Amino acid sequence: MGLRSQYMVTIFVAGLWAISLLYGEMFAFWVPLFSCTWPALKDGSTAGNTHVKSIKIALIPDPQITHKDAGGASVTNMKFSEFYSDIYMRRAFRSSVLEMYPDRVIILGDLLEGGSLLSDPEWEALHRRFEHVFDQSQRVSQGLERVPVDYLPGIQDLGSVDVQSKVPEIRSRNEAAFGALEYSINVGGAEFLFTNPRAFDGLESSMKENASWGLLSKISSDDEVQPPRVLFTSVPLYKPSNAPCRAKKNDESVRRTLSLNADKPEEYLTSETTTRLLNLTKPIMVVSAHGRHVCSMNHTTVYGSIIEHTAGTFNWLQENLYPSFMMISVASEPVSGSSDLVSVSVCFLPVQTRIYAWYLVSLVSGLLAIFAWPTQGVDLYGVVVKVHQYFREIFRPDGGVKLKDEDADNGDWEMMWDAEGGMHLVKAQKVVSATGNATQGGDRRGSAFARSAARRQSALDLEESVMTMESNLKDTVTMRAKTHMLPIRLLQALGPLAVLASSSLSLYVMLLMKDWT
Repeated sequence: MGLRSQYMVTIFVAGLWAISLLYGEMFAFWVPLFSCTWPALKDGSTAGNTHVKSIKIALIPDPQITHKDAGGASVTNMKFSEFYSDIYMRRAFRSSVLEMYPDRVIILGDLLEGGSLLSDPEWEALHRRFEHVFDQSQRVSQGLERVPVDYLPGIQDLGSVDVQSKVPEIRSRNEAAFGALEYSINVGGAEFLFTNPRAFDGLESSMKENASWGLLSKISSDDEVQPPRVLFTSVPLYKPSNAPCRAKKNDESVRRTLSLNADKPEEYLTSETTTRLLNLTKPIMVVSAHGRHVCSMNHTTVYGSIIEHTAGTFNWLQENLYPSFMMISVASEPVSGSSDLVSVSVCFLPVQTRIYAWYLVSLVSGLLAIFAWPTQGVDLYGVVVKVHQYFREIFRPDGGVKLKDEDADNGDWEMMWDAEGGMHLVKAQKVVSATGNATQGGDRRGSAFARSAARRQSALDLEESVMTMESNLKDTVTMRAKTHMLPIRLLQALGPLAVLASSSLSLYVMLLMKDWT
């Protein structure tokens, strides 16, 4: 059994490519269904009632739909970036997020890249792409209800408070598309509070005079007993530089140091805003976006320690090779302890750069196999048998090949020539003769042997010269044959390459269209 033809190799390579494409374009997005589970609440979270189910919420952070004018790259490159960014998130949303059957979805942070800088037509085009990425028509076609979605736009969508005050249309179009920018909803036994904290850092008005604090001030002054709050912000809270951060990377918990960039204050809230925000809302947990990477850390307030979970980005082209989404479980009833109310975990999505790297390795190895495979084929079974026999010979119980008894004798050997010029190897006899006649006879015989050896050496030199000429001629012929063989091998590879390209491209386009339409 063996691969004896180029077309057999082509079929083998096409099969490997098909498996690679099926995994990279489809199966990889099913992996989170087995590797991720909804976080479990503590035993006391429902006051001893084990029959109460938790509410499952999927949080999608910073999708930031890629825009061709935002990166400064060429139009062609950005078109490819837009397409592959959109189809990755569309697959992740349909095959990974929705297939986990969440009860609610929250899309938090930067929704549209450079949204605050776009004209109305450009913004509308980007918004249509956003709706296409997070479309639920497939779920509806299966007879399932749409999952409720809550939105909270970020800095890229709204800009600073000064920009919003000068161009109020920016805020208006976001409210028309995504709803209110500050609101609260009750989810199970908790209250989810969504706020746009960057509006609190305005330079033209002080914090006390800023109207954006209105909702939070009303909540803070409410006399009624409120359920425990979870605060959602589109920007991370203030953190001291080099603060310890419990991060997760590719499903492995690691500790790292978070360094804040002082040149980009828009990446986080100010210390004053953070302090007042926490004192007004008194949350049991803070969930933020815009941090690009997953991070968890504690904030100390007068009311105690509050943990903040910063979610990583959902878009693999936004400075994070490990995109992810957050899974939140909330008790469906009020609880005795607020710390047992909410539980959070992170689910990592496929690493797209590794998938493309594997595609490149498969492409190069497949082409080398097509071009370099011997025309007479390779008997793989025969090669395996020979290797097996070789190792059996090496690891024989008797230590390998047994030497002949004669080889164990370290005696000397002599070359002897007969009268016809033939050479013989004769074992030297260790016999010492002291007679003069024997010595003279040996001299005469030695002279005869020497003359015969000279004639034999001349014949050998002539034969060696002829063989050298023949070898040079063969080398010249071989070089010419190799020169003519290269175009022949290229022509022979055209057919297998056409079969390989047509089958692989057809499968790839089919997988793309399956998820795009």
